[in-house]
Amino acid sequence: MIPVIVFDKDRQISAILSQILSRSTTVGPVQAVEGWDGLTRSLGSQMRSVVVLGPSMDETDLKASSGVARSHAGTAFVHVTDSVDVDRLQVAMRFGIREVIAVQNSEAELPSAVERAHSVTTAAINAAPPPRNDARGKVVAVFSTKGGTGKTVVATNLAVLAAKSGLRTALFDASVWFGDCAAFLRVRPERTLGDLAGISGPIEEDAFRSVLTRHDSGVQLICAPNDAFDGEKLDGSLLTRAIQGLRRSFDIVFVDTAPALDQFALAVLAECDLAYTVATLELPAVKDAKVLLAISRNLGIDLAKLRIILNRANSKVGFPPSEVSRALGRGFAAELPSDIAVPRAINGGVAVALDSPKSKISKSLLKLSEELHVELNGVQASGRRSSLVARARTAES
Repeated sequence: MIPVIVFDKDRQISAILSQILSRSTTVGPVQAVEGWDGLTRSLGSQMRSVVVLGPSMDETDLKASSGVARSHAGTAFVHVTDSVDVDRLQVAMRFGIREVIAVQNSEAELPSAVERAHSVTTAAINAAPPPRNDARGKVVAVFSTKGGTGKTVVATNLAVLAAKSGLRTALFDASVWFGDCAAFLRVRPERTLGDLAGISGPIEEDAFRSVLTRHDSGVQLICAPNDAFDGEKLDGSLLTRAIQGLRRSFDIVFVDTAPALDQFALAVLAECDLAYTVATLELPAVKDAKVLLAISRNLGIDLAKLRIILNRANSKVGFPPSEVSRALGRGFAAELPSDIAVPRAINGGVAVALDSPKSKISKSLLKLSEELHVELNGVQASGRRSSLVARARTAES
């Protein structure tokens, strides 16, 4: 049973909502409280409760609820409001409230909303790693100016390998119109990046909590909008603020971008600590990678943080990798082989590093992951492997 606390400024409304919940066979005990002091006292004696905020509660009250949630781990909130519209949903999500229902639908929807809120919050608490001691995680972007190079394969697998090693890992799908990360990892997001569009200032952890989707590996995803038309509501500023907020909550953030050098890609490039550009041996992909390097230089982007990954490096298409390296004026961070395990994993909705850990591509991705960790964090001690390497090796075996 799920303990529920009903909180509204109007006693009569509190009583009505309490009666509705008392008739449910899945929630209870149900308690109505008056004032914030009464709420905090009740939460002190009933861990992991769901608080139902009634329609008399305004935006100031919703903001106060986020502070209560931080000081009482495992507490979830449901907001019953006079009407549900986009503005009300965005305000609620800004303060970490996932469930918002209209008062006229309370009889039919309130008990199930309580169950959903409790389930999501409990899962997040159970899966959460220890809190971070610092306030700045690392951001790794994966780029390509041409589709079909395999950048999403790289982004999703690096994220999964990092999460499996024990790092608190986020995967941010910044391909706002045609993002594929959710499909590659077979997750079904209830909320997406588009739900953060109404937030004008810094994006805090409470807001992220309402839109993150958890993968079985431990990766937390911010998925691209389900409807491509929602991409029209977004801009580069949102991505900048989202990345800055994710830094504060995760050890490492991987950002998958669209195959274009648009305002979104430029925002990601400006914020990331390291950027992988994925190219293949086909002439157009090589040309585009070279153009990307030139444009980045002209825009004043630090080229020291750019790395080239050559995907399908063993393809026999006439251009040897050495010639491509010479054309780009730099070596490769990794040469990933073409492998039948990749399309098989994509069609199965799993990361190839987990689906076929002994395949050539998985071993190459693991090596890249190890080198990434060393580059971002340094070698811990002479002759010792980093924790990422050790844990990933254990997962592989």
